[in-house]
Amino acid sequence: MLGPATATGECIAGRNLDYWDQGVSEYAAVLIHFTPKNGRPFVTVTWAGIINGWTLMNADGLCTSNNTSYDSRSDSLEGISTCFMLRKVAQFCRTVEEGVEVVRKGPRACGTNMLIAGGNPPKAAIVEFDHVGFAVRWARNGYVMGTNSFRTLYQEPPQPDDEGFGRYEVLLSLIRQNFGRIDPTMNFAAAPGVAIAPINLHSAMLYPKSLRFQVSMGRIPACEQPYRKFRMTERGIVSDEARP
Repeated sequence: MLGPATATGECIAGRNLDYWDQGVSEYAAVLIHFTPKNGRPFVTVTWAGIINGWTLMNADGLCTSNNTSYDSRSDSLEGISTCFMLRKVAQFCRTVEEGVEVVRKGPRACGTNMLIAGGNPPKAAIVEFDHVGFAVRWARNGYVMGTNSFRTLYQEPPQPDDEGFGRYEVLLSLIRQNFGRIDPTMNFAAAPGVAIAPINLHSAMLYPKSLRFQVSMGRIPACEQPYRKFRMTERGIVSDEARP
């Protein structure tokens, strides 16, 4: 969400990681701040031992995350895995356009809806791709969203939300009801019906302009647990709990 959708025009990104984890997230969930020898520092919401992660924001305020798409027609092991693609965007890109180009060049592995958002000026896109196909949905009228279904790639016209969960429609309704007033005090990621609660491993809201974020992780459903506030700095991640 950005531009006319938010109170200040700043970019606000929400993210839910819904998947099966065999209990790993309850003992291995971590936040990592990484400063590579080449590229930009970034923070990732991940598990111990996985530096790539699934929800990332870099020092330029560029955010990226993924949802697996089950509409894929071409998956392959001959490509960059989704987690490594997320890291490549966060580590080497400053703008949304640069991130989109990294994914376009590939090589890509499996069906994914990837959010790339933030930058200066703020922009946002959902990149729909698999090993062969590639399409971009740019934010229109201040927002863009993605779940586990392609809405552009391989689909003309776009189909209803995946698997009958209606998550896309729930979030769309929230945005429309609060259009022009959305600000960092609102946590749409935690709203009922936005996450798949039984497998919600982590839930986050990211604020690229200020390099702040709030996240719930370690207990399922994460979206129903307390969120902790953090800020990304040159020295690492610091608590931001004093802020409203």
